[in-house]
Amino acid sequence: MKDGVHASHVTVGNEEYGSWEYDLHAKQHDPATYASTMIGAGGYYSRIKAADSSALVGVLVDADRSSSWDRTVLANAKGSYDFVEYHFYPQAPGSESDTYLVHQGALDLAANLNYLKSELATAGVPNTPIYVGEMGSVFTTPGKQSWSITQGLYASQTLGEMMNSGVVRATWW
Repeated sequence: MKDGVHASHVTVGNEEYGSWEYDLHAKQHDPATYASTMIGAGGYYSRIKAADSSALVGVLVDADRSSSWDRTVLANAKGSYDFVEYHFYPQAPGSESDTYLVHQGALDLAANLNYLKSELATAGVPNTPIYVGEMGSVFTTPGKQSWSITQGLYASQTLGEMMNSGVVRATWW
């Protein structure tokens, strides 16, 4: 807490697994490097808790089955996070499909949340909360779909899937 301001949840970094994010580490976008910044007396977890012991601290996950990011971070930063933060954008700008979004988008989110739960169980932290820190239909350059009835239907479906999956915190981008 600083000057009476309390941040209840703090996620370290933003999409550090992606090459599109700025990274000053010698080994950029590396899960072991990211995890190492969380641990120990000088790590972000300890420093954030020292500033405000009631703040919950999160690490980033990506639910990418072809990547070792989640496995490495969850294992190497174990004990140095209170929740995991996941971002979900199922489409790329310019390739939006109303049919996909309404019929499959929320189901893909549910599948990814189930995959994250299995990763957490494998890491030995099965009850770690999953927060969806960002979501929307596309990850950049939102178009007409972002303000259409399609987005409204997709939003209600994703909210339902998140509730069914136990997600208690989410932010729409």
